[in-house]
Amino acid sequence: PSAAGDTDGEWFELHNTTGADLDVGGCTLADLADDSHVIDGPLVVPALGYLTLGISASTSINGGVPVDYEYAGINLRNSDSDQLVLTCTGEVDRVEWTLPGWPGDAGVAMSFDVTFAPDNDDPANWCDASTQMANDDWGTPGEPNDACGGGTGTVELDDVVFTEIMQNPAAVLDDDGEW
Repeated sequence: PSAAGDTDGEWFELHNTTGADLDVGGCTLADLADDSHVIDGPLVVPALGYLTLGISASTSINGGVPVDYEYAGINLRNSDSDQLVLTCTGEVDRVEWTLPGWPGDAGVAMSFDVTFAPDNDDPANWCDASTQMANDDWGTPGEPNDACGGGTGTVELDDVVFTEIMQNPAAVLDDDGEW
């Protein structure tokens, strides 16, 4: 973050991709340095919704980010590599990033393009957030991410279809007017 110090303003977001509310209370968050935090009490990620977890829930300290849950004991690295792991009855998700190579300049959140779910380990599926927050940092905590417009998926059968063809134009010669 730029709007707050690192130790006060780091946050990340969980997205529930299912149609049912999910309780992550009792689950464990961990990082590459084997630091961890057990989520205290019930903490529900609403169906198809978002939950923002931050190192500080105080908007006067964290740069104005609305945080649903305050965690402790995990620091997100700004250089070399890091990871976040969510473990409940088993590992639920893991994302590992290496800097440089991933988006996320100072004050700009790394945003995952959910159209590539669940492949959140490929930096091509992430981009810099493009929505400026009230604190002048960039991100969409608790809301859908900005579309990346980057990354490429594998084209599968029926993903792309021909929808219109002009094979015999009348207004111009075939060689000039086909499309």
